[in-house]
Amino acid sequence: MSTILAFEASGEKCSVSLSMNHETKTLVSDQPRAHATHLLPFTEQLLAEHQCVLADVDAIACAIGPGSFTGLRIALSVAQGLAYASDKPVIAVNSLAAMTVPVKESAAALVLPLVDARMDEVYWGAYSLEGQSCIEKNALMGTREGFERELQALLERLAVDASHVLATGQAWQSIDYAKSAAQVLGVHLAEEDTQDEVSAAYVASLAQAAWRKGDYVSPQKVDLYYCRDSIAWNKRTRIRAS
Repeated sequence: MSTILAFEASGEKCSVSLSMNHETKTLVSDQPRAHATHLLPFTEQLLAEHQCVLADVDAIACAIGPGSFTGLRIALSVAQGLAYASDKPVIAVNSLAAMTVPVKESAAALVLPLVDARMDEVYWGAYSLEGQSCIEKNALMGTREGFERELQALLERLAVDASHVLATGQAWQSIDYAKSAAQVLGVHLAEEDTQDEVSAAYVASLAQAAWRKGDYVSPQKVDLYYCRDSIAWNKRTRIRAS
């Protein structure tokens, strides 16, 4: 088994995991907007506890989104910096795909992770339990007006019965229109203990599989997967025009 150092900061929490010798140790911070102050100290603590150094790590993994742009950028910057310094490859992991890890023992044909994107929108995707995307994009933006229609169209296109679909992520419960869509279409909600936010431990799990497939790249080739590029661009345009 390879040794993977993993970072995750797509939401209000941030975490770092060290996966080695078939075990994964994770450190988590619940402090919002404090990711930059925790990721490197967590890394140092995990390496020290396992009596190893960065040179002993095979690859560095990082969740690349979708999620909070600031948190994602901080985590990727740390991951890339460490990778450059130690000449290690980077494994990019989609945040939504990582959410399928806690339900990997499920018999569902399809897993639908969902994350609150604010502004009355959601990030969502459709995945097999191997973490591979079942749709053209790894993540989609959903809105109040179109979410139920988009979800129904997806199930029809994939020819998957809603009774074989598992919805995971706290947003299925906290966002009214998502919860309503699940009820109307008959999609099953995952158990509450699997609905936690994305964790670096989940990122490390998918990264181990990616490492075995040789799915890793040099640090300069990794970038964020952020669904709101157009919104960010429009904001920059308005600022420049003012």
